[in-house]
Amino acid sequence: MRPMRSDRAMTSLELRRVVKELQEDWIDARVRKSYQPQRDVVVLRLGRKGGGTGDLTIATGRRFYISMRAREMPSQPSGFAMVLRKHLNNARLIAIEQIGFDRSLELTFEHGGGRPRLIVESFRDGNIMLLDSDGVIIRPLIHATYKDRTLRAGMDYVPPPIREDPTDMTQAHLAEILSKSSAGLVATLASRAGFGGPLAREIVELTGLNGDAEAGTLQEGERERVLEALQQKIEATETSQPVFITLPGEEAFPSIPPWKIQGDCAELDATIDPTEAALELPVEGLNPAFNKPQSHHLRSTRLSAVIDLLWGDLDSIGSEASESTRDPKDSIDDPLERRRVQQAKAIGSHTKKIERWRDLGLAIEQAAEILEEVLEATRSEVENHGWDRICSPPKKEGWITGGLPAEGKVMVRLPDDDGKPGQTVVELEVEKNTWQNAQSFYVKSKKSMKKKKGAETALMETEHQIVRAAKSAAKQASGGRTDLPKRRRRFWFERFRWGIIGEGHMVLGGRDAKGNDALARKHMDRIDRYLHTDVHGAPSCVLKSRIQLIRSGSHFDEFGCASIKIFEQGEGGLEDGHLDQAAILAAAWSKAFGATRTMVYAVEPPQVTKQTESGEYIGRGSFVVRGQRHWTRDPEARIGLGIARLEGELMVCVGTVNGIQSLCQRWTVITPGQMSKEVIARRIAKATGIGTDELVSALPTGPLDFGEDHGLLVNSEMPRVEEE
Repeated sequence: MRPMRSDRAMTSLELRRVVKELQEDWIDARVRKSYQPQRDVVVLRLGRKGGGTGDLTIATGRRFYISMRAREMPSQPSGFAMVLRKHLNNARLIAIEQIGFDRSLELTFEHGGGRPRLIVESFRDGNIMLLDSDGVIIRPLIHATYKDRTLRAGMDYVPPPIREDPTDMTQAHLAEILSKSSAGLVATLASRAGFGGPLAREIVELTGLNGDAEAGTLQEGERERVLEALQQKIEATETSQPVFITLPGEEAFPSIPPWKIQGDCAELDATIDPTEAALELPVEGLNPAFNKPQSHHLRSTRLSAVIDLLWGDLDSIGSEASESTRDPKDSIDDPLERRRVQQAKAIGSHTKKIERWRDLGLAIEQAAEILEEVLEATRSEVENHGWDRICSPPKKEGWITGGLPAEGKVMVRLPDDDGKPGQTVVELEVEKNTWQNAQSFYVKSKKSMKKKKGAETALMETEHQIVRAAKSAAKQASGGRTDLPKRRRRFWFERFRWGIIGEGHMVLGGRDAKGNDALARKHMDRIDRYLHTDVHGAPSCVLKSRIQLIRSGSHFDEFGCASIKIFEQGEGGLEDGHLDQAAILAAAWSKAFGATRTMVYAVEPPQVTKQTESGEYIGRGSFVVRGQRHWTRDPEARIGLGIARLEGELMVCVGTVNGIQSLCQRWTVITPGQMSKEVIARRIAKATGIGTDELVSALPTGPLDFGEDHGLLVNSEMPRVEEE
């Protein structure tokens, strides 16, 4: 198999292999979000219950695969992405099939409103169509009209003619097709035998035959080689066959995790984000293959993982292909710069309108004699016979092209240089004379001129704001502060107190009685653990067994923020050590933080109930806990607080010291002390630029102090101890 460059389409057999992988791994997954990072790339974020998330990436005409890459998505969804979200959000993927042997796929989803389908056509430039349950196109990615079908909203979807499936081809049938063809071998296999262009070229390359040679001249042995090469490619579509990548030399061979090293083979888990794994690899020239190489090589059980490893970055926002196809306005994240571009565009639009209205007014004045006769004839016709002949004039090439009775206007052609009806059409008010109509166009020109001056003034103010913002950003950057736009989204777990322990397991805590009930009712699974500090008013906490926050790559941005992602494990498994670490956070979120003789217990979810004995009553946010408990005595009164980016959003992360240390590059230790939460929050806000409200909600209860700092409080002096 040759390298899949950015402009190289997957073959029908490669698509069949990926389809089989999805059928094994992703059936019954639900669509969580839809994105369009590029004009010709659509991403469906799928989530499996207890099995993590993956991005079904569709690069029209080129690639179709599941990506585990943590990629940035557009801040504003496109129109097509919004339609997909409306019809597919939370829908369950129940089937995925290849249509015949074509490079076309059909994905069927199911939700309460029916079974919408998504058609992916990978031939030509590719296309994506969203269909309703009846096969009517809701919206295509690209509207197109062909000889025998039309791809437009509201039309019935008509698939292209289904070509012959060569996977069932016999030697006699292949010989018959080749013997009757006078075209080249590649052309014959691609069209008449139904191989398709990419697969036909690979088959010919594998056999060593001349692709331009006349197909009818092939000998029996050569035809057998073609069929054997086809069978070899078909066997590779079985998911039991691994995929290999031959490395150019030993120096490119990885030697560290996440690669599993066995001799000259390095294997990558298909569920791992390939960003970190690909950092040191020479992507150019790496070739996927299904035959085990004899030299140093990489190995994966999934073709999707190989495509994602080598070419997944081409389907992201930051790629060169993305930058060349993105709408310039969509590529601007800074609101001031976006405003400047819009104002400059408005100035250009008003300039054109000023000239257009002025030129039309002048043209009407110059043709006053002819137009006055037309207006007089129109008034007479309307008075005697009404607007019928004005709205539908008998002469298509005459002076009048139509009428607007409701507005009292007639559409008239302006004369050309010869004094005959020209191509320029203007709307004239019937009750006004020529000079009054010309004056109305001059008034429009003056209004546009006034709007242009206002836009120019606003543009100057915006440019001044950009200069001031740049100076402020430079000052903040020199002090280690982040200068990011306001957060555009909040994650589901931010409705609660949240933090992480050593291995990244997430701990959630209720913020109030309502939050306690919601946490236990909606977000506590059978394999989780319920924790509570033995102090009145302490929040209910849940240690999530399957949900972790982990690093996504080993690099950091210019502010020292690590990139993290949510990882949902397929299997849980909590030990006593996890419970003791989670007890640190449970105590920190109660008024027992820093107190002596603090006790925190943990139980299994079935032990937590709202059912009371006869005559007893419990209030909102409270629970009855029965059975044996795991007790943690005097948990450590130290937590970590750091900053990181989750899906591009700057997050304030809290957790145990070892948990934050493994997750964040910039972090500090918070301990009980004498300063109020507000003073601590202002100190961190001064160093990082993060809002104090977000910091206050993340900090523990009670008076606090700073412990050792690890780059979070850069360029910020220690405040004096004060009580508020």
